[in-house]
Amino acid sequence: GSSGWWHDRCGQAGPAAGSAKDFDDALSIRKLKGGLWEVGVHIADVTHYVKEGGIIDKEAEKRATSVYLVDRTIPMLPERLCNFICSLRPDEEKLAYSVIFEMTEKGEVKNSRVVHTVIKSDRRFTYEEAQEIIETGKGDFQEEVLQLDKLAKILRENRFKAGAINFDRYEVKFEIDEKGKPVSVYFKESKDANKLIEEFMLLANRTVAEKIGRVPKGKKAKVLPYRIHPRNKTIWTFYENCFHYLIIFHVLFPILLSFDRMFQYQFLLSTHKLVHRS
Repeated sequence: GSSGWWHDRCGQAGPAAGSAKDFDDALSIRKLKGGLWEVGVHIADVTHYVKEGGIIDKEAEKRATSVYLVDRTIPMLPERLCNFICSLRPDEEKLAYSVIFEMTEKGEVKNSRVVHTVIKSDRRFTYEEAQEIIETGKGDFQEEVLQLDKLAKILRENRFKAGAINFDRYEVKFEIDEKGKPVSVYFKESKDANKLIEEFMLLANRTVAEKIGRVPKGKKAKVLPYRIHPRNKTIWTFYENCFHYLIIFHVLFPILLSFDRMFQYQFLLSTHKLVHRS
């Protein structure tokens, strides 16, 4: 695709401040003529700095992925790259791969293109900050955030109507003290701000896959890595057992959840009594 400059109310949403430094994606939005919205999904361009066959590329291949622990991250790439040079930090010009959509108010994609861009982020939001804007309608770039949320909810609804599986779940999080010891555990729920980012990332992934997958007449299909998992006997036995007990899990899991909520309520009630007694 062609190169371009992007600075149209571009921002990111991510974990709470201090828990993430590698800001690798961002969203932008602006109003077009004819009632359309232009939404950009921007991904940090690491390939510009990591050349195939180079030392960094070979080390990254050995590591395969970044490892996320409770209190730290062991990055696949050098920290200087992922946390600074490639990171889409606010008010800094950064290279990106961008998928640009022209969408209607009803979330219908009229046009899309994949391009190389240079972006300059206006604002970095935590998920909590973005969620507060969605819930209260007030805050920095409120019009942009609310419009993105509106479009994301339409995309999500259409996705489920088309047969997508709902993977909503509670994530277990740990609070760690300065010595690295866990002091509390809590459940983190995926809210509208998380789902907003998720929907546009899914839309971008699907669009890129479709553009690569469509082969024009007279041209060869592009080669993409396609991983096939070996039929491991232990894994498949596990899958088969899961299938056999699916009905039991379907019935028992809501009951277990209700017990969990009851215990949480009892804990909060006893804590409340202790506070008042003291």
